[in-house]
Amino acid sequence: MSWQEQDYEFSRASVRFGPRLAPVVKALIIANVVVFVLQAIVLDSTGVSVYFCLVPRLLFRKLFVWQLVTYMFLHGSAWHLLLNMVGLWMFGSDLESRLGVRRFIGLYFLSGVGAGLCYAATSWGARAFAPMLGASGALFGILISFAMLFPDRYVVLMLPFPVTLKAKHAVLGFAFVEVVSVMSSARDNVAHFAHLGGLVFGYIYMKAKFQLALPYAFAERFSSALKRRLRGKRLAKHKYRPIDVEEFVSREVDPILAKISQHGIGSLTRKEKRILKKARSQMK
Repeated sequence: MSWQEQDYEFSRASVRFGPRLAPVVKALIIANVVVFVLQAIVLDSTGVSVYFCLVPRLLFRKLFVWQLVTYMFLHGSAWHLLLNMVGLWMFGSDLESRLGVRRFIGLYFLSGVGAGLCYAATSWGARAFAPMLGASGALFGILISFAMLFPDRYVVLMLPFPVTLKAKHAVLGFAFVEVVSVMSSARDNVAHFAHLGGLVFGYIYMKAKFQLALPYAFAERFSSALKRRLRGKRLAKHKYRPIDVEEFVSREVDPILAKISQHGIGSLTRKEKRILKKARSQMK
């Protein structure tokens, strides 16, 4: 690649905002947008949407188990949809690229279903009739997984003003806010237990898939360092292993001498020169 092509590639990458859309993330965003349009045109106007939101009373008494999946594709407003889809794009694309399609789909739906179960299990009395909808639970599973794979990557949170944090610190902040909201019994029509459930189930999924290891990026670095260390030990063991002099000369020195006689000493490689030097030192 010429320097002009490299400069073009750099400039094109430098102006790109956010990660490229991964296939599953793209399909999920399209599905959510299509369902939101259908929801606005058909479901809400006919009152049918209540059968597809997650209503704890209907889930446990009527066994409307499909609600554990369908609620993730419904949203209360365009702003609600936009926030979830932007989060899915920003954090889900790199995550899907690292995990692969099957694992990412498993993470997304396990986190969403787990979040729904946590909400339903903690809803009593009048709350049992309150429907929950939105992909936030699954998104929180994406967030914790992203922080486990890319703990030191910086992310920009668009609060009243932009805040730059490492992914692991940002997710800890989200978790802290949710815990405080639950403990303060905040009545803000936000399913905080569902968000915490998404975090917990996403964490469990990642731990189960990666053998309860530390963050995956650390595990990769540790594995590569261990391989280099073992390889060095093998080389050292081979280097200092006692060897018979006649075997050394016949196997290592004689071919080099034959090469010198045919092509001259200038044809030797560095390794061959080191072997000759070692042979001379042994002779002395």
